[in-house]
Amino acid sequence: MNTRLLQLLPLLFAYNSILSQPPSNGLVCWFPFNGSSNDASGNGHNGVVLGATLTNDRHETPNAAYHFDGSDAFIF
Repeated sequence: MNTRLLQLLPLLFAYNSILSQPPSNGLVCWFPFNGSSNDASGNGHNGVVLGATLTNDRHETPNAAYHFDGSDAFIF
């Protein structure tokens, strides 16, 4: 069982790194949820945050998600 797990680990790491990179062909903007509303694609389509605040994401990573108050908070 341990040998099988060791054989699968490189595949899991490769799969994870593939998912963490956006496609580049035809990419207009990319917001990686890293605590910023700036476009990480390099195309300059940065967001402007009004009323939303940074919070923990579902994995408890700090400043990796935005909290919206439900009435007047948005990113445009």
